[in-house]
Formats: sequence, C-alpha cells, structure tokens
Amino acid sequence: MNERERFEELPRDVRFLIQRSLDEPLADAEFAELQKTLKASKVAREFYLRLTQLHADLFSHKQAADLVREVQFEYPSEPPTRVEGFRLRLAALRPWGRVCDAWRAIPPRAAAALLIAGLGLGGGVGIWAAAHVYGPRDFASVPWNWRVESDVVARIESTHNLVWQIWESPETLPARGLRAGEMLRIDEGLLQIAYRNGVSVILQGPAVYEVRSSNGGKLFSGRISTTIPTDNVNLLVETPAGKLQLGVGHFGLVAENSASSRRLTFYGFDGSVRGESNAQFENLFGVVSHLSSGDAVLFDDAGLATRLALPVADEFPRQMPQPLVEAYPDKPIYLGNLFDDSMTASLTQAMESDAYNAAAETIDLGVAAVRIGGLDVDVRLAEDGVLFNFLNVGGGAAKVSGLPGNDTHRAISVALPIRTTGRLLEHDLADGSLPKVEEGVGIDANKLLTFELREIRRAGKLEGREMRFVADRAGMNDREHPLRNSLESAHANLIAVVSTESEVLTAHLNGQPVDVVRHGDVNAIDVDEATATRGLRYDGRFVRFDVPLPPHARFLSLVAVQLESEHHDHTVFSGARLEISPAAASVDSEAVDSEAVDSEVVDLEAVDLEAVDS
Repeated sequence: MNERERFEELPRDVRFLIQRSLDEPLADAEFAELQKTLKASKVAREFYLRLTQLHADLFSHKQAADLVREVQFEYPSEPPTRVEGFRLRLAALRPWGRVCDAWRAIPPRAAAALLIAGLGLGGGVGIWAAAHVYGPRDFASVPWNWRVESDVVARIESTHNLVWQIWESPETLPARGLRAGEMLRIDEGLLQIAYRNGVSVILQGPAVYEVRSSNGGKLFSGRISTTIPTDNVNLLVETPAGKLQLGVGHFGLVAENSASSRRLTFYGFDGSVRGESNAQFENLFGVVSHLSSGDAVLFDDAGLATRLALPVADEFPRQMPQPLVEAYPDKPIYLGNLFDDSMTASLTQAMESDAYNAAAETIDLGVAAVRIGGLDVDVRLAEDGVLFNFLNVGGGAAKVSGLPGNDTHRAISVALPIRTTGRLLEHDLADGSLPKVEEGVGIDANKLLTFELREIRRAGKLEGREMRFVADRAGMNDREHPLRNSLESAHANLIAVVSTESEVLTAHLNGQPVDVVRHGDVNAIDVDEATATRGLRYDGRFVRFDVPLPPHARFLSLVAVQLESEHHDHTVFSGARLEISPAAASVDSEAVDSEAVDSEVVDLEAVDLEAVDS
C-alpha cells in the first residue's frame, strides 16, 4: 500500500479538518477534535506532517519567487547575495522617488532645520537600536583551563545540596571528569556541568541527564537551565519529544518522560537579537520550529505545540549559588566530615555537619576522586592528576562493594564503626546503627580516595597555609568478629601520596616515608620486596601517619591495597584529619593515648583501653 492509499483510508472529515487547520484558525471544539485525532491515529499524524511540509515548501517557493522578481526590478545588474539585507533595502527604496520630489518643494531654511533635527533624532535612535538589538550579552562562559585526557568532554563544576537518586547503596563517578555516555541521576539539589566550549548546564533534581558529546547530551526527565555564552558555540539537547539546538542565550527546559506522554517545555529567557531565532526544535516527525527569547512552548509527542506564559527566570538559575567562603580557625579538619557537604559549602559548615556513615563521593567538598578496584594498572590520582601504579605494593583489580565512609567501615549490607583498640569482639557482625566510636575514614582494599586540597583551602580561606595529614592509628578495623580465614589471611598496605598536577611530592607506606620512582609518565613506590609485602594484619598492631602538606600541594590520596588474596581487608584511617601549621601535629584529645610509637608500627597490646566500649 502506497502513501496515497493509506491517506485515503482516513475519514474525509478528518482530512478536511487537517487541511483547513493549515489555512485558517480553528474553533476551540475543532482544535480539540484535531488534537484528539492526531494523538490517536498514526496515519493522521503522517498526513498532517506531509501537508505541513507541502505548505512550507509552497510558501518558501512563493517567497523566493517574489523576492527574485523584486530584486530584478530594483537591481537589474546586481544579483542578491544576502536575502535579509536586500529585503530591508527594498522597503526603503520603493518610495524614494516621491521623497525626492517632496524634498525639492521644501524651502532651503526649513530644509536645513529639518536636516539638523533629523541628524539628532537619527543618531539617538541609532544608538538606542545598537544597544537594544546588538548590545553586549552578559553570558559569561565557564573557563576550562583543565589539562585532562581528550575523551573528557565536560566536568562536574559545582554542586549544591545534591543527592544522587541511589542513596541506600550510593555510587559515585570515579572523578569529576565526564565522558560520553556518563549518566547523571540526581534526586534533589543542583548539579552544574561545564563543557569544554564554555557552555554551562545546571540540572535541578529530580533529573536524569546523559552526557553524549562535547556539544551536548540527552535530558531524559527533569529540568535544566543552560547558558550559551557566544554565537561561536551551541548546545545540542536530545529529549524524549525531540531535539533542540540552542544558540547564545539563557534557556530553561523541562522534560517529561512516562508511559503515557513524552513532552518538552521550552523557555527562552533572553539572548536573541530582535527578530531572529536563537533556538531550533525538531520534533519526532521532523517538523522544525524556530524559537527566540520570550518564547514559552510545550511540545508533545503527537507533534503539537502549545504556547505558555514565560515563568520567572529565577526558576531556572543562570548561575550556581556562590561558594560560602569564611575563615576557618586553626582547628583540625576531619576529612570524613567532608562527605556530606556540597562543593559550595564552607569549611566551617562541613566541620559542623558530621553525618555518621556518610559516603565519600566526587560531588562532595574536597573529594576529587574515588576509585574502586582496578589498582593493578596505571591510575590517575585525580582527573587532572599524575599517573601512579600500585601493583608492586599489592594493588589489585578486585572490587569490594561500598564507598569510603565517615567514622565507619561502609559496605552494602553492614556499616561498622571505626574502632582501633587492638582487641577483637567476641560476637558477630553488627550494623551501622551502633554509635560512633572513633573519628576517621573507613576504606577497603583496592580503593583510592583523593582529596582536593586547593578546594579545601579555598573553603576555609587557608590559601598559602602549611598543613599536615595525621591519622593516629591506621590498620584493620576491629569493631567486628572476622571469620577465621580472615584472621589468618587478611593482609593490606595503607598508602598516602601527596602530589600536584604534574609531580608526586611525597609518599608514605604504612606510615613511613618512601621513595617514588618515575617511569615515563607513571609513578610508583620504590621499595624492596620485604618492605612491600610486610603489610598490616589482624594482630592488634597499627601505624601512624604524619604527612607534611606544603602550600603548593594539590592532592592528598589515601590508598588501601590488598596483599595476597582478599580476605576481609576492612582497613581504616582512625583520626584522619588535616592539622593546620604552625601548630604541631598531635593526637586528638578524644583519641586513645598511644605512647609506644616506633618507626614502623604502634603496638597497642600494652595500652589500657578499658574505656573503649567493646
């Protein structure tokens, strides 16, 4: 069956109604009937699309023919090179002869006065028009200035009160760089994405957005606001209802995606030159709509468009809330306290909001990277950090579920408080409802957690200050009763690496400073086999970290790697914090006193720890 035969199957009154809708406005009842028919019948939609394309082609051909005739009449020897320009000039040239005749009849003195008045009026109007139509646009681009791999097309620029949709067993991007195919699902809050070309996109939860390329992505559901800074770049946004191409300006988009309907609402707030479009939408049937500032249109999956009232622009923010920066006193900065705070929070706020069992995510203040497994190959300490290989000190590929946690060892089914007393419990595992025992960060074997020191300093106005990373006791968590094979075989190394974007400054293995060797672009710890395999076990022994952080240090990476096979390697950095110089690094007053500290390990068997609840 050909197209004509399929269209003839439509009732005659339906075809007549569709044809008349393109020639004249319909009554409300007729419009409702047409809308209902198009939603219900695929053939009716195809017929409507075919007629729409035919009308558009006929109208375009008629316009082109009329324009050619006008140009040939007015400019017989000069072919047109720009349609818009010639259409404007034609309107001015047609009455030119009558204007000249009238001018000859005006007395010379009156002509001079009119000339002066005209110059003044014309100059004022010209200045107003230039400012109003072609005036400067205040759409600032987001500078990239980020040396990362070429497949990184965008990055997480900022977050505010952000919560991922998966929160019971949270997941996180390994770093803040975004590659094609990265899916972002947020439940609440704001997430700003910055593309390489300076375009900024702000997601408002709940929303689902996929980064598709360096020029855009797909909004499956939710709302976004975006700012396109210049005419030289654009943003392509796919939606369930069609595709959008956005030029310079500020826009808001709302996508609805359900089993019953797929709709897109477009809001153009500002940015377009008067009379020109700065956005283009193509629906599922190939029909293109040109949009400009002031437009508010609802597009549905039936190909229909409905005009709406333009909302307040503040509902679609052009910029993220500015980071709250306030001076932080010379007090310890407990790293686990950062895990529940957005990138716009101040350091003071972060230290006050100590969310027990919070997970470390790259959307948090000061968290640059969280890598789970895959430490048997070269890895970047941060998206713009150096390459490091941990294979010779036990780095493995195995993944252990659960992100690093605040004051807990965090896993899918259980979350255990950090406890480093040297004495194992005599009963089975307990869940994270148990009260907090010690400050610190829990981390499994084959995981890497990198802190962005520059961001932490900015949040507390600590630029230029020397600091130290201190962990009073690091080793196996003993707030649990491990299985017998874990007691015998659990074996891990704990590592701290301080680096910039281009070099490793220091490295510490199980609390001791070690050398770093570089092979090409890849760094590695340079130790003998005995040192590399000594490791930490369930034997009541812990190590202490005291690591200098000079002002130019950018990253602090905490790494736990397995030795031998993975057996319940629940490692922790108890008391993990930053101490601000010039105060000397010291053990926190609430931590257990440990005086027996040698160059490698701390033996807690002789320490009285009756006060610690077992």
